[in-house]
Amino acid sequence: MDLYRVSKMLIYLGALPIILYVIKGGSFTLGVSFIPPIVALGIRPSYRTLGIGLILSGLVFTLLASSVNVIGTLVPILGLIFSILSFKNKLSPLIGFVVVVLLSVFFHGFLLVSLLVSAGLIFSVYDRPFDPGGVFTLAIPYFVTQVLFLAFYSVYISPSLWALNLFGALSKYAYLAYAVVIITFVLYLMRKDYLIHGFTNIIISVVSVVVGSMLAYLFVSPISIMFGLSGSVSTSFVFSQQDLANIIIEAFKRKDLRLAEKVSSIYEGDLTEVYKKLVDMKLCIAVVKLPEFRPYKINYLEVDYKKVAECFFELKQVPTKDIVNYLRFVKEKDVDLAEKVGELALDISPSPKLVNIMKEIEVLKLDYLKYNWNPEVWIGKELYGYRITSYLGKGGSAYVLVGEKDSKKYAIKIPILMPPSTSSASYYDFVNEYSQLRDLSNRSENIVKFVDAKIDSFSLKKILSGDVLSYMKEPPILVMEYMEGGSAKSLMGDNNVYYSDQWWKIVAFIGYEVAKALKSIHEMGFVHLDVKPSNILFSKFPGRTGKEVFENLIKGEVKVKLSDLGSARKRGERFIQYTPEYCPLDQVEALFNDKGAEFYMDIYSLGATMYTLLTRQPFNPREVINLVNDAEQLYKQNKDPMPSIQKAKEFYVKFHESLTVEDVDKRLIELIRQMTSPDPEKRPSALEVYKRLGEIINSNEGNTST
Repeated sequence: MDLYRVSKMLIYLGALPIILYVIKGGSFTLGVSFIPPIVALGIRPSYRTLGIGLILSGLVFTLLASSVNVIGTLVPILGLIFSILSFKNKLSPLIGFVVVVLLSVFFHGFLLVSLLVSAGLIFSVYDRPFDPGGVFTLAIPYFVTQVLFLAFYSVYISPSLWALNLFGALSKYAYLAYAVVIITFVLYLMRKDYLIHGFTNIIISVVSVVVGSMLAYLFVSPISIMFGLSGSVSTSFVFSQQDLANIIIEAFKRKDLRLAEKVSSIYEGDLTEVYKKLVDMKLCIAVVKLPEFRPYKINYLEVDYKKVAECFFELKQVPTKDIVNYLRFVKEKDVDLAEKVGELALDISPSPKLVNIMKEIEVLKLDYLKYNWNPEVWIGKELYGYRITSYLGKGGSAYVLVGEKDSKKYAIKIPILMPPSTSSASYYDFVNEYSQLRDLSNRSENIVKFVDAKIDSFSLKKILSGDVLSYMKEPPILVMEYMEGGSAKSLMGDNNVYYSDQWWKIVAFIGYEVAKALKSIHEMGFVHLDVKPSNILFSKFPGRTGKEVFENLIKGEVKVKLSDLGSARKRGERFIQYTPEYCPLDQVEALFNDKGAEFYMDIYSLGATMYTLLTRQPFNPREVINLVNDAEQLYKQNKDPMPSIQKAKEFYVKFHESLTVEDVDKRLIELIRQMTSPDPEKRPSALEVYKRLGEIINSNEGNTST
């Protein structure tokens, strides 16, 4: 049943006792005078329209009274003007009240009309009660209306001090008003007065109309007018569901959580729609509290559940009574988000239901991660005493993260072992890098230092068999020094440095330091196989200008180091690693022909890297890269890749013949040309590159190519 619609119809029913009173021979003037408030409330139920109706009652009474004069008519007209002005200025009725009182003092004989007009002006100060509790929507308007009528009727019968005695005698007829006030007040103290909203208003209205009609029909009593008018008033302030929804939103805006809780408890509309508005408005306290007030009433999939989560994290609060409902919806859409919110909820208020839903989320997440691994799952967790703080990126065979231990940062490498189909090669590279780092990092200050390694053989067996939980909690890790200065690739992207006069010198020095690292690697009988700008790292931030960077490098304040030895192999050992933009065609050809790694492959990659740093362009031409990719596809299909490789060689020879870079020392360009020679045998050794770059750097003057 729509109580709001019923209440609106009952407003007009309040006129029935008044009409019966007049028909049965009662005072026409008295009866008709109180019809305007009922009509006004029917048009727009509010305190303000009730006030306007009472002022109109004064005007009608004045016009129907036998002794009409200008001053008597002026009082209600002025009151009506000031009351209407209240729609724009809330203080207007108070000014009108003062004017009416002054007119009543200076011009006697208008007390009766002034009483109605003054009451109407006071009502006009307010619009609708904001709080739908019974005190404001029933008790106060019902009681005041009955008292006002009794006061008016007492003065009407005896316009003198005897009116007080008459008022006292008539007050016994307000027994229903007393009962309403007492019951409502008791419920208010019990915080239950909201629960009577609507139903009680209608019951009181019906009872009032019935009592008033009986008094009019049987006794032609003017008290019937009082019951008719108060009966209309009692249903005038029943709120629609839309009204209640607006009050909930406004209460949260005002941070009135008590009112928001009470109104939401009687709201019978779609709470999800209200919640959606609160989420869009980013009223975070409402986003947390409304589900707490009315658990299991919100469909979180119909709202922006990510914004909901943002509010949870911002306030570090969750709706403890409804968080399981939220997680049940969200885990099917975003299992990572559900896990993060669930962890927050467990910190705040763990419960058996929450623990159970978190187990469901863990199962879902592990099932998802098995084939869609996200390395960010390690962030915030502790692995072998290292607290993972951030994710740096993904290499060919490992994830790189930042871990902290004893307030010091480290680079943490974890092999890519999910899904299991790629685990063997990745783990081989990981173990290979572990052995390489352990032996090589102490041989050269230009290789990223090895710190620690953690490999649990029992966990590893489970991981390699596809156990995602073991991979999450106990993955094998390599711990290396953290190079916080970024890579040569990122430095190349800094326009202030790249366009400076010092840039080619910076590139030469980077090449010099990497050549020194390769010299050590080659002396140990290894080939790096993946030299490129992103694998050249700086120990700290290099600088903001070309001059600053070059000085920091020359002075040794910033160290240049070669990283990622996971792809490194012993000379002559077979390999699978290559990067098309920086590797020589002989490296690709050797891979396809099952031949081993050679030192000259690293020399080419270093020359290609220096060229890219100087030009911001990949060294190998796009046509060569496309042909290499075509050859790889043919190789995977067990077809002959060599025709594509031969075409790539022919194209590369032409490219190499015209290789040059403007505004760079021609000795550096000549060295790059030799390092990237199509003929591997003509490429210099790492030692020779190291010496020649040293000579170029130490030279006071350098010629430039044009």
